[in-house]
This record gives sequence, structure tokens and C-alpha cells, in this order.
Amino acid sequence: FEAVDRSFNSFTASLGYKTTLFKVVTARLNLATGFRAPNLAELTSNGVHHGTNRFEIGNANLNNEQNYQVDLALEYNNEHIEFFVNGFYNAINDYIFLRPTGEFEEGNQVFEYVQDNAKLFGGEAGFHFHPHPLDWLHIESSFEIVVGKQNTGDYLPLIPANQWNNTLRTEFKDINWIKDSFVALTLATTFNQDKVSQFETDTDGYSLLNFGFGGDFTLGKTKFNASLSVNNLLNKEYIAHLSRLKVDGIPNIELLAKQVVEGFITCLHKSPFHGFSFEFAEHRLYNKWESTRHIDWKLFAKSEKLFIKRYEEETNLWSHIIIDNSASMHYPKLDAISLEKYNKIGFAVLA
Repeated sequence: FEAVDRSFNSFTASLGYKTTLFKVVTARLNLATGFRAPNLAELTSNGVHHGTNRFEIGNANLNNEQNYQVDLALEYNNEHIEFFVNGFYNAINDYIFLRPTGEFEEGNQVFEYVQDNAKLFGGEAGFHFHPHPLDWLHIESSFEIVVGKQNTGDYLPLIPANQWNNTLRTEFKDINWIKDSFVALTLATTFNQDKVSQFETDTDGYSLLNFGFGGDFTLGKTKFNASLSVNNLLNKEYIAHLSRLKVDGIPNIELLAKQVVEGFITCLHKSPFHGFSFEFAEHRLYNKWESTRHIDWKLFAKSEKLFIKRYEEETNLWSHIIIDNSASMHYPKLDAISLEKYNKIGFAVLA
């Protein structure tokens, strides 16, 4: 391979407007543009990606991705219920994605990085019902949809399926030695994904039942917060459309990053747009029992609502375990303990 010496320049901009309609509906309109330079893997790959069972070939001639996005959000809330509807349209110039070549190398299908203009559009709608005086009861429901197409009319690869999430949550202030406790049950339904690219296959839908509870506990003078969540409570066997192990028929595998990864598309919708070593996985409402480390704080600043933002990890972790079996690790069996040997042991510990 020839040495790659590239530089990338572009611009980003955003403009937002917020107003109140009919005194009860909040409307938000956002216009934005941003860019992403191709990463090192997309430019220089030439070998098997063991995390995806693909032989990937980079493209040193890739250009910046540049997007132009508009999104509109409408929200209504009163003492008992909240409704929201969000829609977006995102045009992306020189969208980077993987495409199979039809060849095989080292027993793996060959994929190459290519570019094409594309568009993403969709939205979400939902409600949060918390009737008074039943302050402890919360019922939440949201539906999310995103469609990705090339300008040729073909569907983009790795677009998440439509999702419908329903949550029943109870919250209580004080119950004996537990304060601010909650119990939540969520039914997460993923629909069939049949809007697939030419080299993908359809993915069947599935529903997962998730459970969580927690609160602030007091044991004697010790106070602490604890929570427990169980995903896929009924042990449903499923294969996610975005799973890199789908082609191998391996179920129930979803790799999620442990930290939020910065990207230039920050909105209320799911996006398959990817940054270095990560694929976007989900954007959904925050549930109280979950860790706050995945909250999209930039979105909270704009919408005053808590959303979880996660990415699907694509990188590999190589680890090595080294065992020293040499004589230097051998300490002879002691028949009798003397002060001298105690000193040797103590010196070894301090060293």
C-alpha cells in the first residue's frame, strides 16, 4: 500500500427556534449541518475484521461526509399527560458504507468501503401518562422509525428496525427503610426489518420483557442507592438486525459501548451514522433505574427531556495473560519459621 497523506476540512453550523403554540404546545425547529472525515479503518483496512467475520478493504480516496438536517418537534403536556411527536430529514453527501464485492478471502466475504449520497428520514411519537392523585403510577409509550436510502433508491445497510417501547413504572417516596423506590416493567418490541440493502437479508421482529427496581436504602447509619435491572426476562431468542453475528446465526448478541461517543448528529431520533469504531445503536427515553452515564446531556439542554444515547461497539479487544512459571516465583516449603525467614518474607512483601 502507498502511504496515505490526506487532510480534511469542512464546516458545521446549527440554528434552532423554539416557540409556544396555542399556549399548551411547545414547538422546536432545528436546522444543522456537520461533517465527518473518514477514519483510519475506512481509509486503510486490508484484512479480516474478526469482530464481524469480514475481509474489509479500505478506500484511500474517500471524502468527507457532509450532512444537512432539519427536524421538527411538537410537545404537549399538562398535569396528567405528556405527548410528543418528532420528525426529521437528513441529507448526507458522500455517505460512507461497506459493500460486498462478491469475492472471498481467507474464507471470509470481502467488503469494500464506498461512498454515495444518501438520505435518512423518520421520527418518533409517544406519551407519558402520570395521573393525579395517583402520583406513583407512570405509563410510557413511544414508537420510533427511521428509513435510510441512497439517492439511487436502494436502501442503506445497517438501518435499525422500527421499535415500540411500553413501560409501566411505579414510584414510592417512603417504604420502611427504602426511599424514592421504583419498580418498572418494559415491553420492548422490535418490528420486522424488510427495508434492507441489496446484500442484506430481512430480520424477524421480536419482543423483550425487561424488569427493574431500586431506590435509596438505609441500613443502620449507612445510606446508599442501589438498583437491579434484568433485560430479556423471558430469555427470548432473537437476532438483532444490527448484530455483526447475524450472518452466522448467533442469537442474543448485542454489543453496546460503555460510554457515549461524540458525533455530529445529535437529535431526537435513532441514527445509523457512525464514528470511529462505533455504530449508533439507539436513542430512547431515559428510565429512572438506568445509569445516568448514557444520558444525552446536549439533547437535555435543548428539549429538557432525558434520553439515553448508545452506540454499538465494533472494535476488538486483544488481551494477554502471562504466567511466570520460572524458579524466581518458587518459594520453598518451610519446615521451621525463624526470625530471619520472617524478615525475608516481610522484605519481599514490601518490595
